[in-house]
Amino acid sequence: MFYNEFQSELVQMKIREWLDMESYSYFLTAKLPLLQKTESYRVATKRFARIMGTFERELIGRHWYKKHWRFVGSMETGDSGFWHIHLLFYNDYVFSEAQLGYAIFETWEKHNLAPDSLYLQEIDHTPERVNSYCLKEIRADINGHFNGDRFITSEILFNLPVVCRQNSMPALAGQAGS
Repeated sequence: MFYNEFQSELVQMKIREWLDMESYSYFLTAKLPLLQKTESYRVATKRFARIMGTFERELIGRHWYKKHWRFVGSMETGDSGFWHIHLLFYNDYVFSEAQLGYAIFETWEKHNLAPDSLYLQEIDHTPERVNSYCLKEIRADINGHFNGDRFITSEILFNLPVVCRQNSMPALAGQAGS
């Protein structure tokens, strides 16, 4: 796909406006371990779903998928060509630092992750900068079609029914895959 800088900025702005209508409590970056890194979007998505499913189960409990901690974010390849993910968690739950630390540790252990594979940070200031950071690899062509497969929600990653939200995703030009 040939990308247009103006259209890319326009699409990013529209998604950023939509993201700014919500409130997020945490920002998470997840990277696959060295031997699981992949250039395949499909394989990476399945691996991230397992990792994030473990994280949610450790936080919420055995039936976490019935009331999971919702998030939005993007999958990126960056300079390495290998997939990683940036997630913004909604203010659906309040967890203590001990609970979050335990969930991160258990996820590291169960998936043999390096300590830098999951990085969770509380969003306490400048959430708009975090929103912009999550969208940096969203690109659009001259017609406004963008690589929408890089934009991901918890419902998409876990293949769960979509929760109807007051602030639904903005209508953008046809969303093409990358």
